[in-house]
Amino acid sequence: AVDEGLGIEGTGFGLTSVQTVLEAHGGKLKASSQPGYGSTFTVMLPIVEQE
Repeated sequence: AVDEGLGIEGTGFGLTSVQTVLEAHGGKLKASSQPGYGSTFTVMLPIVEQE
């Protein structure tokens, strides 16, 4: 994938990797995007109480 605005090329695996790790720990990834304004990514992880 190429971000033409910044001229940065990536592999496209970043968010997939993040989502895989989050799901392994009971978490979630939420993404929202507005064309012309940008994207927001929210990482949610459960709170685990100490025993």
